[in-house]
Amino acid sequence: MANLNVWSHNVNGLNIPQKRKQIFNLLLKQRADLVLWQETHFRHNHIPALSTSKYSQWYHATHSSASKGVSIANSSSIPFSFAKSYIDPEGRLLILQGTILN
Repeated sequence: MANLNVWSHNVNGLNIPQKRKQIFNLLLKQRADLVLWQETHFRHNHIPALSTSKYSQWYHATHSSASKGVSIANSSSIPFSFAKSYIDPEGRLLILQGTILN
């Protein structure tokens, strides 16, 4: 059985590039396999590019205003097979269904 390092954090907004860089540096130090962010404050159709070589799959629940929002990402080294999702229109909830490591 493989170990899965899950990292959950209330980021209090990630619309500032410097703050995103700090969070990504922290993620790399923590060696997170699964990332759960609350309070991203991304608006519909205004999600910054977050894909990196380490985290290529991102899922978001956003809101029309720059408040609320959640994001989930998994490490490229952890195979995740996406099946379906539920995204709350208010940007408060994101549920993913899929398979990790078979």
